[in-house]
Amino acid sequence: MALSPLIVAPPGAEQGRSPAGARSKLFAAVKSQNSSGNASPIPEAAPDLAEQLNMEEKAKYIKGKKLGEGTYANVYLGTLRSDPTHFVAIKKIKIQAEYTEGLAPDAVRELKHLQELSHPNIITLHSVFSSRDQNLNLVLEFLPLGDLEMLIKDVEGVRYGAADIKAWMGMLSRAVWFCHANAVLHRDIKPNNLLIAADGMVKLADFGLARAFADPYKQMTSNVITRWYRPPELLFGARHYSGAVDVWAVGLVFAELLIRTPDRDADGGGMARRQQATRVHRSRAAEPGQGPRHLPRDLWDGGAGGRGSADGDAGAGSAGADYGA
Repeated sequence: MALSPLIVAPPGAEQGRSPAGARSKLFAAVKSQNSSGNASPIPEAAPDLAEQLNMEEKAKYIKGKKLGEGTYANVYLGTLRSDPTHFVAIKKIKIQAEYTEGLAPDAVRELKHLQELSHPNIITLHSVFSSRDQNLNLVLEFLPLGDLEMLIKDVEGVRYGAADIKAWMGMLSRAVWFCHANAVLHRDIKPNNLLIAADGMVKLADFGLARAFADPYKQMTSNVITRWYRPPELLFGARHYSGAVDVWAVGLVFAELLIRTPDRDADGGGMARRQQATRVHRSRAAEPGQGPRHLPRDLWDGGAGGRGSADGDAGAGSAGADYGA
């Protein structure tokens, strides 16, 4: 039986000795008792509550084969341990050498915004846990039918019509509207980030570049949104912009679904688009009263019985506030 650390002076011991001597004898007795085979081993420190919760959450899932790999993360197929028929996608964030004292900003942004946003057309975050190598793992809903980019490229094998495009664009528009209504700017809308669920629902994913509303006078980076879906103001290095950058990307996705060919330049450098944007930017605006009094009706009519809007659709991009950096 191990000695109690509360016993400082056993009965019958000399009362005048120093406390230091009593402590040294006590430690010597404990050491000799632990060295013998009769003493009980000292138990290891139990994990704290946060570690226990993390281990319990991690134990709920079984990680399977790799589904894909990106610059910042690997995605694996996973199942619930309690229900092997329930599939999930486990996104394992890679450790980046430049961030030695914390997570990469894109991982923090994605986790933050997916925890805050809940919408039928936005991918669902089920859980989060850290692995043994301290990598962050996001447990997302599994969307088995791929993404819109796969449909666009498979011209021979996949055929879709105007009704399909209208449905997909409606789902994308609702997702972007919900983000903007909750003060979130996605900044990476493209067909590759529009995943398709088993029931055909299109869901917006990958919030690694997303930003929340902040001070409208605070500068933001222009190096966001994949180049082919980047609006002219970002190509010119704008540091203040609004949700209109998302709306521009939505329009390019719409065009790509229609023509099934990416709106990209043949040289791969974006020079044609940049030159066109430069000409527009440098052109002199018409003085008040010198512009056309009206537009020809066939420019804005949508066909027989079609109706246009002289004011246009402002959309979420003119919601009135810029987004923080």
